Amino acid sequence: MFKQTTYSINSYEVLSVRNLKGVGIDIIPQKGGAIHQLYLGENGTPILNPFIKGTDIKSNPWYKQALLFPFPNRLNNGTYVHNDIEYHFPINETDRNNALHGFLNKETLEVSEVNCKENEVEVKLTYEYNGHYPHYPFPCKLSITYLVDENTFQLSFQIENTGSTSLPYGFGWHPYFLFEHQAEISMPTTYRQIVDKRLLPTGEEVLYNDLTTYKTLHTSLDTCFRFIDNPTVKIGNSNSYQLEIRSTQSMDYMQIFNPEPNLIAVEPVTCNIDAFNTKKGLTNLMPNEYGIHQCEVLFIC
Repeated sequence: MFKQTTYSINSYEVLSVRNLKGVGIDIIPQKGGAIHQLYLGENGTPILNPFIKGTDIKSNPWYKQALLFPFPNRLNNGTYVHNDIEYHFPINETDRNNALHGFLNKETLEVSEVNCKENEVEVKLTYEYNGHYPHYPFPCKLSITYLVDENTFQLSFQIENTGSTSLPYGFGWHPYFLFEHQAEISMPTTYRQIVDKRLLPTGEEVLYNDLTTYKTLHTSLDTCFRFIDNPTVKIGNSNSYQLEIRSTQSMDYMQIFNPEPNLIAVEPVTCNIDAFNTKKGLTNLMPNEYGIHQCEVLFIC
């Protein structure tokens, strides 16, 4: 059975739900429901790059495990137009003059349910957004569900447009997977998105099949890929374990970023870079409509 506890990292409260073997999840509701650690496999192996201390959580410059909304990745000059009105997100990537990853990671989510069963735990979080930011005046209700069993983690995201106008959005998840040794990776043939010096899309994409064979990742990537079908990436290390990151077809883009040889971010996202402007993958919800997206991580011994 699973046991629910809380502990603090400086002023941040962490909700921990784990079974006797250590399988489970640690969540920080004050940071947009970001996951502090995820424990999978028979012995509850920690697979993520956790927060080190409170200041690390507060700044979170790498957006560890963050939920990305109302857009993932970069927004050119923080500016977009919706329904003939121009809006301006604050610039938080100053060296490139971009807005980055929306605002949900700064918000506090409510833990609405914790359901523990013999072999799995389900944690539900909600966020009622009243449209108070002038750069995104679109009220909505978000529901996040984390479902964990011994070998599977599933993230489900649901959004309801509670406003009176259409609502543009993209969604993503930004996990960093940490291994003892250099990471290995494979993925099916995809389309690599070509970017400029500010890491914004040029509009060109090229067929990419460099990683169709499972291999050590020697090159540095900070790259967005559009999957033709079957959005799946396998990562791991032959000396330890492997993970398979999969998403539904509505999340057919993935960003891959490897800042260190044994650390790799595989980010399932619903849209391309700068989607508020390019419209590639952007979703527009009408009033009272819902959007639902899912991704999962499989633990492979």
